[in-house]
Amino acid sequence: MKDGFVVVATFWRVPEAGMAANLLRSAGVEVDVTDEGMSGVNPFLAPAIGGVRLLVPAGHADKARTLLRERGLDGESAPADLDQASLDEEATSSAPADESIGDFLKRK
Repeated sequence: MKDGFVVVATFWRVPEAGMAANLLRSAGVEVDVTDEGMSGVNPFLAPAIGGVRLLVPAGHADKARTLLRERGLDGESAPADLDQASLDEEATSSAPADESIGDFLKRK
């Protein structure tokens, strides 16, 4: 770990870590992302290596944690459960993109 840097969030997926890092960078916070290469190559290794960690200078840790929490990118929140029935309803009630999809839905 870099001297003077602290872990502010841990992610199991590289894209989420990237979004969080970009958010912090856009707010002027220096960020170091660790283990994104290994987790990106083989996502099944993420738990074994402790996930993808975001490190920031210790003096910016509170600001970084607040920003991440406000945007739901704190790495601690589980994604909301999807209601498959509502997704199916939305998909079948939407206007088809073209006639072939409409024909498919009629046959179903």
